[in-house]
Amino acid sequence: MTTKFILPAICFLLLCSCTMKPEAINYGKAHCHFCEMTIVDQNHASFYRTKKGKQFNFDSIECMINELKSQDEKSLSVIQVAHFGTSNQFMDAKTSSYLVSSAIKSPMGENLSAFGTLAEAQKMQSENGGEIFTWQEIIEKIKN
Repeated sequence: MTTKFILPAICFLLLCSCTMKPEAINYGKAHCHFCEMTIVDQNHASFYRTKKGKQFNFDSIECMINELKSQDEKSLSVIQVAHFGTSNQFMDAKTSSYLVSSAIKSPMGENLSAFGTLAEAQKMQSENGGEIFTWQEIIEKIKN
């Protein structure tokens, strides 16, 4: 009779203990899932996490976009990009604004940076030049 209660309780505790929080990227040691370069730049890193909980880290947004070509986006729980100019802060890739500017170098040479708002991207654009993109627009640019 007690196993009727113990087994469900154990299952409940196991499910509650599993978190889907993003894992911190170990800069200087972690490698990009796409190009295998060591991830060192906190301003341009990115990652996605599957619904099963596996996280894939990238040294640049363009590496992640290239990797996403072979992924079913429905199997992903989160796609995040580094918020340029902040220390190791990530944000939703789909709602971010993107600036491609030759004045801001990124690890893979696309010179692609992400910002939390369009106003932030426009401010950086006024200081550094370049072109602003939405998530869908930057995907198309990188894929072509």
